[in-house]
Amino acid sequence: MRGLSVWVALSGLLLSCTVPSLEEVISGKPLSCDAEHSCGEGRACAQGTCVDAPCEGPLIAVGYRGDLDGDGYAPSGAPYEIFCDGLPAGFVGQTGDCDDANAGRHPGALEVCDGQDNDCNGDTDDGVGASWYPDQDGDGFGDVNAASLIRCTQPSGYVQDHSDCLDSNAKVYPRKDFTETTCDEVDDDCDGVADDGFSMKGTTCADPCLGGTWVCAADKTGLVCAGAPPRESYYPDSDGDGAGDGSNGASGSKCPNENLPTGVVFNMDDCDDQDPYNRRGKTEVCDGRDNDCNSLADEKNVCMGKGWKPITTGLPANAFWNTVALGPNGRVWVAGVGATLAVRLQTGQSFTSVGCGNVNWNAAWVSPSSGNVSLGGEGGKFALHSGSSCMSERTLYSSSVAAVTGRMESDTLRLYAVNVFGMLYALVPAQDQVNQLFDKDPGAFFGIHALDDTSLLLVGSTNEFAVASAYPYIASHPGTGGQDKLKEHTLTGIPSDYRGALRAVWMVSPRLAYAVGDKGLVLKWDGQQTWARIAPPSYSADADYTSVTVLDPYSVYITDTEGRVLLLKPGGWALTPLYDGPHPLRDIAVNAADDIWAVGDNGLVIHFAE
Repeated sequence: MRGLSVWVALSGLLLSCTVPSLEEVISGKPLSCDAEHSCGEGRACAQGTCVDAPCEGPLIAVGYRGDLDGDGYAPSGAPYEIFCDGLPAGFVGQTGDCDDANAGRHPGALEVCDGQDNDCNGDTDDGVGASWYPDQDGDGFGDVNAASLIRCTQPSGYVQDHSDCLDSNAKVYPRKDFTETTCDEVDDDCDGVADDGFSMKGTTCADPCLGGTWVCAADKTGLVCAGAPPRESYYPDSDGDGAGDGSNGASGSKCPNENLPTGVVFNMDDCDDQDPYNRRGKTEVCDGRDNDCNSLADEKNVCMGKGWKPITTGLPANAFWNTVALGPNGRVWVAGVGATLAVRLQTGQSFTSVGCGNVNWNAAWVSPSSGNVSLGGEGGKFALHSGSSCMSERTLYSSSVAAVTGRMESDTLRLYAVNVFGMLYALVPAQDQVNQLFDKDPGAFFGIHALDDTSLLLVGSTNEFAVASAYPYIASHPGTGGQDKLKEHTLTGIPSDYRGALRAVWMVSPRLAYAVGDKGLVLKWDGQQTWARIAPPSYSADADYTSVTVLDPYSVYITDTEGRVLLLKPGGWALTPLYDGPHPLRDIAVNAADDIWAVGDNGLVIHFAE
């Protein structure tokens, strides 16, 4: 029971650095000892073991024999004796000498580079000598990141330098004033900067466009611009529909940071860059065009059975219609030979014949505000019709009125009429005024047109008496003043042997107009005083052109005496006529691409899309 009590009392010793043996616990006395663990009163530490001391009092000494070299240390395992009054001569108090024949070797001695274990710790020359560093690539420079090895002599594969920044490459080591000639992302001279012989490396470049960085070339001899965005090709978009024409390749290229020039786009989605109504991906509509660029027009039943259809309801049979004019709300006027005059007052209604004198009507123009029609006919006759009554009948001159137009001038509607004797008349219906402005003798006028606030354009022939052998003629006039205000225009591209007259003109804008006439003659105005001929299409090369109207700069409609409706665009003629009928057509008018009217001989009144 006493032994168990001792065990419990001493169990705390398990937490110390030296764990006591069972014998020590039972006896209550430690058996092993060292500098940190003493043996206790009445005992001494000899050779690491606690032994009983036959001494009284605190002074106990353990003496060892065999310190032959006199360094104060006896060899390990030397015999010992316990003394109570201090050590006598021939004994020392310490053991552990690893060489008792050399006083310089004992525990605690200073380690020196001599190939011996001076401090008797089991290691030779430990902690003394020079610092050595591995030189794996054999270039004479040690690894700057390696730990040192302390040795008195140079170990194999080690050097004292430790400045090599890449010890796996014998070509990389510190060099003063060295210029790197290889661009390889390696710091060849270990100065902290890789490829410092290439000063532009890492800076921005613009090859081909801004946004790249100079980097090492594949052959490592120089730099290349990497990561720079490519140039972007663009294509002309002449018709402004957002689709480019790629038929002749790109018209140029630009860098992403540069502005896109006007009139170009990045895509090649157009099949007709002179017609904004056509482009790839566009929805096909009923307009006689190939809107979606699939080489077909009005496919997939977009017209729902509608097309160019003759209109007969409410019209006299077999009438010879010379003119058609359109007004607001779907109003349509047609007039012709034998005093025929009919009107459709609004969309969805039928035509109604109305009377206005006994005359062959040649020309009509409708006021866009009132819907009233101005009429000109044979014998110089002129009249207005409201749809319910004929007004302002008068004779301008004995010569037939060939064409009528109107324009607003300072909120006043002014009408202008020309006749085949070369006369120009100005009329103000609200004031019942009529003035002959001039007589261009011997010329003849067959067409006139103007826009608000523009000059009048007049077309015809140089000789009223021999039109077939005369030359075509175009002039402009301000609408006020006499013949001295007339400016004759220059016509270009017409064959020298051409003879004939211009029959109609249409002003699209103050800088664009078209005129048409005999033998396939089509002219385009430059907005100044020059007109250039446009070659007719092969399917209507010799026909006489009777009328022209323009929806927009991309849609020019022309009729001929062979019964065709032609479509001219800036890029050229439609491949086939929009309409090809059995009777001559005399006039055409348009409100929209799907609202076109044309009239002609033998009672022909046609409408698209009907």
